[in-house]
Amino acid sequence: MQFKTHCLMAIVATAPFGVALITAPAAVAHLYGMTGAQADTLLMGRYFGGMLLTFAAMAWSLRHLEAGAMRRPLSAGIAACTAIGALVAAQGTLSGTLNALGWTSVATYAYFAAAWAVYALSPGRQVRIA
Repeated sequence: MQFKTHCLMAIVATAPFGVALITAPAAVAHLYGMTGAQADTLLMGRYFGGMLLTFAAMAWSLRHLEAGAMRRPLSAGIAACTAIGALVAAQGTLSGTLNALGWTSVATYAYFAAAWAVYALSPGRQVRIA
């Protein structure tokens, strides 16, 4: 898969959730089974939405970056962050904080963690991911 295509997939996966969490965190929390969220939880949801938009902006900025010295460490950092996201989503789902929809977050984070890791470890321009 071309790096640009991967970055565009990351934007599609993060930007809508970022906007939704900033504008309607209670509605998103309800979808994931988190009912009765307090003001502090909603604020944290908005912070998380801002971080998702940051990831989308980073992917947008990186999409034309050629393979080399800059792309590899940036991809490694994003891979680490998304791997942590997969672990947090798994813990939240296993503990019952999130409903079964939480597993979609686990799968999405795990996919992107692996994909970003492939780009971090690959010196080539085009990488076969799927």
